[in-house]
Amino acid sequence: MVKTDTEESQAVQRSEAQYDALTDLAEPLLVPLASRKYNLQYSALYDYRLRRLKHPKGRLLAAATRRWTEGVYEEEESAVNEESQASTASTSSNSRSRKRGRREEPLPTAHYVKRILDVKQGKICFVIGTIYCSMHLKPDVLEELTREQWLPPQPPNERYADPERDEFFVEDESGRVRLVGDGLAPDGYLRSALVTGVVVAILGTETRSGDFEVADAIFAGVPPPNETNGNGTHKPAKTDFIGKTEGQNKQNGITSRENESMMGFAEAELRSMLLTDWLLGAVESDDKVEKVVGLVIAGNSIAPAPRNDDEKSLGPRNNQSGPPASKDAYPTSTFDDFLADLVSSMHVHLLPGSNDPTSIALPQQPLHFALLPKSSPSSGLHRETNPAWFGLAGKKFLGTSGQNIDDIFKYMLETDPESRLDAACNTLDWGHIAPTAPDTLACYPLNDRDPFLIEAAPDVYFVGNQDKFSTRLYHGTNGHKVRVILLPKFSTSGSIVLVNPKTLAVKHVNVGWPSLPHNVHEEELEG
Repeated sequence: MVKTDTEESQAVQRSEAQYDALTDLAEPLLVPLASRKYNLQYSALYDYRLRRLKHPKGRLLAAATRRWTEGVYEEEESAVNEESQASTASTSSNSRSRKRGRREEPLPTAHYVKRILDVKQGKICFVIGTIYCSMHLKPDVLEELTREQWLPPQPPNERYADPERDEFFVEDESGRVRLVGDGLAPDGYLRSALVTGVVVAILGTETRSGDFEVADAIFAGVPPPNETNGNGTHKPAKTDFIGKTEGQNKQNGITSRENESMMGFAEAELRSMLLTDWLLGAVESDDKVEKVVGLVIAGNSIAPAPRNDDEKSLGPRNNQSGPPASKDAYPTSTFDDFLADLVSSMHVHLLPGSNDPTSIALPQQPLHFALLPKSSPSSGLHRETNPAWFGLAGKKFLGTSGQNIDDIFKYMLETDPESRLDAACNTLDWGHIAPTAPDTLACYPLNDRDPFLIEAAPDVYFVGNQDKFSTRLYHGTNGHKVRVILLPKFSTSGSIVLVNPKTLAVKHVNVGWPSLPHNVHEEELEG
């Protein structure tokens, strides 16, 4: 139900929520144009990642030492089991694949070998190194060469995993060794937990053939939370919510040759208008919209302008006269109008996506302010990087537009819907958002930092541009809880997700269907 003009004239009085830029965490994700050097080798990025997580005072070595040299393995396992039994079905475990086939009996104590090539045959030890997955289905440089020679390239593979031929290696500055063991079998608990670029501590022994037989593995995990858990200066109201949605993508899937695609465009426009009305309090809802203090748009907000058949046949216009372009031909202007209606009353965090007009390499830089002339001057619009760190309502938010999970999913054998949620939880286990960069995911060749390392404990971790909504409450080894959320595409689902910063409870809200454009469906999941 839409409110009357009298009701709309009454401005929505929103709860106040303090914004924190989290400068220490967000600055490493900024890559100014003057600092971009493309003549650097990517090996420096891998070396920095390994040195950072392999540091003698780092949390990975400390966790491995506690488990394998101080005899606390059984205590940790029992604590995890008790925690899993106390949680609900949706939050019972961080990753199903991580627990399959794990050895339950106590493991023998072992000593730490700093260099992989110093491992002695037959002696139980543990090493720390970077995983490399040898997969025949991964993109190959020969494909690029065939394009240069004007030969038809091989079709891209949707998945890289091949259980019959894949091999796993661990390497450090001294060398590389192949990994074997039951945990790496197609149904093993480590099969989907190891992707290229992950830094891991591995317990095992060298075999007669020179391979390393894996008995157990441990990852860095998320760091312990700060005592203030955010900026520590604001206590959120009991019912404050932060709304999150995948980008509008107002022209998603549109072509100029199908009438159905134009219907899809009108449908997406209707959803966008209804979302604006709902956030501004112009649509009846059981929730009090004044409690929605922020909106996160997780990428793919702007689609290419549609071109009809006549424009494609003519090519560049070359100053040819013709009818004026429709408003649909200026998607940035349409999206700017959408933002301008919202930024005056709430914080809006805008992440770039793979289809947006910005760099394709991660970390993607914020959309240029000139693309959004109406909304950019407002202090309510925060043009973020991808990935992005920011603080709102006293909580730390970490999120991406989905490229990292899409790429990690190609390494996995599982195809069920929960696999993507497992992959998102795995990134928290690894302590790294995008380990497959730069191997199969484009990123800048940085040599002084790795911007994808998780250097602080987030409270909410969201991933945009996913096929369906899914959520789980991640339990870190240090007791810290992280709300993990997969955001569905708003252009096709018409749904957003509300998060209560205090309780980490989420509510899935569907803002209308084509047949019932003013219906608001809500599904609440408790923390």
